Amino acid sequence: MQSTTIRVSAETRDAVKALAEADDRTLDQQIALMARRERQRAMGRALAHAELTEPVRAVLDGGARTVDAEIG
Repeated sequence: MQSTTIRVSAETRDAVKALAEADDRTLDQQIALMARRERQRAMGRALAHAELTEPVRAVLDGGARTVDAEIG
């Protein structure tokens, strides 16, 4: 895997590192998870403003329950 350097404050680095260590993840894994959750949040925000049919809403509700179960 190719790596890169990103500049963040020591406070941010320490906060992300603490989150990663709490769940036995690497910094790379934690940042990837945070990016995935942010994409999901943005999709949820977009869907919250969309007009949905009942079948679509049922599928999305099932997905939301799965995400809730995953992140506890």
